Amino acid sequence: MIKKDDLRIPVEVKTGRRPKAPFFSHVLQIGAYCLLSEETFQTSPSHGQIRYGFESEPHNVEWEPKLKTIVLEKIEEMNDILEGRTKAHRNHKRVGKCNNCSRRKGCPERLRN
Repeated sequence: MIKKDDLRIPVEVKTGRRPKAPFFSHVLQIGAYCLLSEETFQTSPSHGQIRYGFESEPHNVEWEPKLKTIVLEKIEEMNDILEGRTKAHRNHKRVGKCNNCSRRKGCPERLRN
């Protein structure tokens, strides 16, 4: 987190190559950090930053009402899954990601090699 006066800017540092644009899941993650910062410090950050490595220029993600709505909807979906009201499903078709998943062994939706 970067602190400037009373403003706190959440920062997430990712490893690996820098994409042309941040992945949707990374935007949601920084949005969740913005929400947490807002609730913890009672002041809204203007944005969050995603950095791919420490030396790269950050991707600034504006903390705006649309992103906040999406983050809150995703939190509600996760709570529904945790409470057993709905089920979680695989949301990708990437064999490499699937092969390295910690839940692969018991996953009925795992991809085959």
